[in-house]
Amino acid sequence: MKKNSTSALIFICTFLVVSIVIVMIHEKNIKATKTNDPTNTISSKEDKPSIAISENRFEGLTLTNKDIGIPVICYHAISESTNNDLLLSPKKFEEQLNYLKENNYTPITMDELYGFLKEEKEVPEKSVVLTFDDGYKDNYTNAFPILKKFNFKATIYVISDSIEDNLYLTKEQIKEMSDYGIDIESHTQKHDNLSTLNLDKQYETMLNSKEALEKITKKTVSYIAYPFGKYNPNTRIAAEKAGYKLGFNLAGGLADKHDNAYNIDRLYIGGNYTLSQFISKISKTHK
Repeated sequence: MKKNSTSALIFICTFLVVSIVIVMIHEKNIKATKTNDPTNTISSKEDKPSIAISENRFEGLTLTNKDIGIPVICYHAISESTNNDLLLSPKKFEEQLNYLKENNYTPITMDELYGFLKEEKEVPEKSVVLTFDDGYKDNYTNAFPILKKFNFKATIYVISDSIEDNLYLTKEQIKEMSDYGIDIESHTQKHDNLSTLNLDKQYETMLNSKEALEKITKKTVSYIAYPFGKYNPNTRIAAEKAGYKLGFNLAGGLADKHDNAYNIDRLYIGGNYTLSQFISKISKTHK
């Protein structure tokens, strides 16, 4: 009996020792796993704080918020023509964009322009804004591929009631370009000559256009280009009331911080312009 009792006691003691060792090894492995696990959210005092990395597309460029003039270029159709100055050939358009690229210009967005003009935000010293009026179908078929080739930002001011008409953009084309990063903004509902309209009529065409475009793009429309570049004293009131942040004319000057928010200058570039004329237009730094 004593021999059996002694054997049993030895077995129990051995079992307990082995069990304790196994538990200790298991706990050590768990700690090691937590220490090495990159998903472990528990941090020690020695842990370095995480750094949020934000994308900066102006990285490496010389920036400024000084009161320089920025050329806001106004195109219309990008298509072949020999007698219509509103039509700029794709070849000439590509030559102009190539000049901008080779000479270190940076096309900026409407929001970036607004930030520079009204919020003291910095933009590249050689900034330029590319805009297209009316919303012609060739802005998608001809201009869009060239813009993508150069990775350039641009804005299209669309006449909302002309969408789906024969020569104009479709909803699908507008949405595709908007999703890519092209700004889709307002050129009123019916290409109205705002200088002939009273306050209520101006507000109506501006608001209807804004809402129609927002329904397509699912983005806020904050900028408007006045058809023919024309306006009257009620235009600023109507534009602000409709929810626009900037309004653009066709006065031919550069956009700068002295411009009224609802009377920003743009430069018209027609189909008959030579490359030299284009360069002369955009090379100024003040009005």
